[in-house]
Amino acid sequence: MREALLSVLSAGVFDHTIAAFWQYILYFEILLKLRESIIPKVKSNFQVQQKVAAIEDQFDLDDQVVSGDFTSRLKAAVDKVVSRAGQSDNAEDLRTELTNYMFERPIPALREAIAAICDGYDEIHILIDDLDKGWPPRRVEPQDVMMVKHLIETLQKIRRELSKKDIELSHLIFLRGDIYERLVEGTSDRGKYNVINVDWSDPLQLENLLLVRVATSVEEDDEELAWRALNPPMPGGDAVGRMISASLMRPRFLIDLCERTLSFAINRGHASVEEDDVQDAIQQMSLYLVSDFGYEMRDVAGTPEDIFYLFIGSAEKLNQAQLKEVLGKSDVDLNVDETVDLLLWYGFLGIVSANGSPVFIYDRAYDFRRLEAERRSRGNELTYILNSAFLSGLQ
Repeated sequence: MREALLSVLSAGVFDHTIAAFWQYILYFEILLKLRESIIPKVKSNFQVQQKVAAIEDQFDLDDQVVSGDFTSRLKAAVDKVVSRAGQSDNAEDLRTELTNYMFERPIPALREAIAAICDGYDEIHILIDDLDKGWPPRRVEPQDVMMVKHLIETLQKIRRELSKKDIELSHLIFLRGDIYERLVEGTSDRGKYNVINVDWSDPLQLENLLLVRVATSVEEDDEELAWRALNPPMPGGDAVGRMISASLMRPRFLIDLCERTLSFAINRGHASVEEDDVQDAIQQMSLYLVSDFGYEMRDVAGTPEDIFYLFIGSAEKLNQAQLKEVLGKSDVDLNVDETVDLLLWYGFLGIVSANGSPVFIYDRAYDFRRLEAERRSRGNELTYILNSAFLSGLQ
């Protein structure tokens, strides 16, 4: 939709259309969710049944609409916008046509319908995740960031409108750190957004993530015993500490690695996790990262899916010339410098600091500018290092 609208709309009309689109989508989803939760409760309440039936007729809520998922409904709305945009020759006329025909007329009706069937509910909560899924790191378009900005403003507008009808609404949007930074760059007041920062570069937060998952899986009296079984002390630390070091500081990878470790321990008949279980799980996870993580980079950043295989047999530490030689083995649409930046961003590569310790992007809270400054400061002494999480899979 963004690409289709940008081809026919000016920036101002684009912003107006996106804001109206978000408002329509959000009100529509709220109404559908209320309808879904109310129907099982009103089998003996004919008056409410009539209200629901009238709403279904008003907004054409047939079986195809209500049984589909959010993605299908979003696609249908996008297709309508794109179709109308393609039929218009004048951007200003299209702005009026789109907002009147698709949004401004239904939006007040949707709001009234929500108020009509919202009795019995104290609050409405909207949580939005994966909005930036697949957006390339360091190459996010300004229009993408503007779409997030309009979404936030629309949610705030909906909250104000519903509060006038005594309906409380709260919302939470999950964004990558770099997307958020791009968002506030274009905002005059950096304190405008109420931010909750989840710092997954902190090992203690990752450890607590596993601790809470374990605690909620067993009876309260068994929590300590279960945690000790998962996280016994080992040479140089404990089991969870080793898993965190091999997880690229990514919760999804850490949970996957923990499950692999438990699988080894259980299938070997161990009463608790042992050192070999952790080591074998890390090695298995390393093979997965080398073979499958490349597909994620390909889909998001456009690098070849076998990019990690280029480093099989290479040294753990590489200077700039050696790194360029390795990357030169593959036909990559991106230039070498861009590819190196992406490998740094995804944590496959790090740099060796002045004191000889490795520094990866998550060691700098995913602040690429900070990592870039450190890289420049190393000058001719700059040395790259492969993340140890990949080493077993590259041997």
